[in-house]
Amino acid sequence: MSDWKVIHYTIDGVPLCEVAPEQLSWGRYLNRPGYINYDIDLNHIAATYRNCGAYRTDFSLKKDDITVLSGLHNAVAADMDDSVIHVAGAGWLHYLERRTWPFAMGSDQSGTGQVWFDVDVGDVVTDLVTAAMTNGLGINYGLHGQQLGIKTNYRIDPNDSTTLFDKISELSQQQPGFDFVCDNDKNFQMYVPSKGKRVDDYSLELGRNIKSVHYGDNGPIGNNLLGTGAGSSTKLGYGVRDDASEQTYRRLDEVVDFGDNPNIGSVKRLADHQLDKSSVPDLDLWVTVYPEDFDLAYTSVDVGDMLKVMADLTYVQLDDFYRVTGIEGYLNAQGDEQIVFTFNDHTESNA
Repeated sequence: MSDWKVIHYTIDGVPLCEVAPEQLSWGRYLNRPGYINYDIDLNHIAATYRNCGAYRTDFSLKKDDITVLSGLHNAVAADMDDSVIHVAGAGWLHYLERRTWPFAMGSDQSGTGQVWFDVDVGDVVTDLVTAAMTNGLGINYGLHGQQLGIKTNYRIDPNDSTTLFDKISELSQQQPGFDFVCDNDKNFQMYVPSKGKRVDDYSLELGRNIKSVHYGDNGPIGNNLLGTGAGSSTKLGYGVRDDASEQTYRRLDEVVDFGDNPNIGSVKRLADHQLDKSSVPDLDLWVTVYPEDFDLAYTSVDVGDMLKVMADLTYVQLDDFYRVTGIEGYLNAQGDEQIVFTFNDHTESNA
């Protein structure tokens, strides 16, 4: 049986304790924070206010010698009738969901904000992450900046309330776009235009290593798209269309507001990128792998990779490469392991 453990740390990285988690579930994703949920027996040293607290302690989930997920605790619940405490955490990207563009303490805010003129989008993202590290006590990210080759004008107004994470997510949608992750060692990385590789030495096949498959097809979100932005004086708008998608699915309209974007060129790039995702079927596809294949599956595939899935579901025959957008894991009270791959997230399959 595998050795699953969660190590708790202070926010300075000092180890506090180690626990064998009960009712464990976790997930790692592309372009958004991962998560962890688990229970701790009340009699364990980890189940104390000092050793486990929301935003006061960090965690690292390990399976044998593999670090599966690291991050910070963000919720702890205790009920008088329970024999355990319920603990939740999130990957390091979550911290950017708790930070906004820095504002001045104890003074008028009218001088805060920032404007970038004719700079690479990647440099703006680097500045946003740097702001979270250098203003107050935060997380010391290892920053691996990338330039996208796209020049843009970008503005953050004084008193802006949008989180740094949401700003980065918006910027990642400009053509050609980029993926971003923060690994277990707190390294923030951008991948232009996308993270991942085609996996040729591992695949999923019903009857061999697939325990169950769920397939859902919601059709395209839209193939005629109006992108809007605030502009500098009047609201901007730019329309884009996918003729091939319209011929197959008929015309489907979508309107996307790209917020306080003052630049028509940026609005067009955002609209083009959104259309690429919206005009192909929105698939809801996930695959559960047999427990005995857990180690091989986990070490063979990462989020962003293209993985071949083969399954005859009668209604549809799957025999193609799909992009992995999430990897989730579960451990029940009997110690049974389960790994689930989620796919696509509006990404067209390509072999």
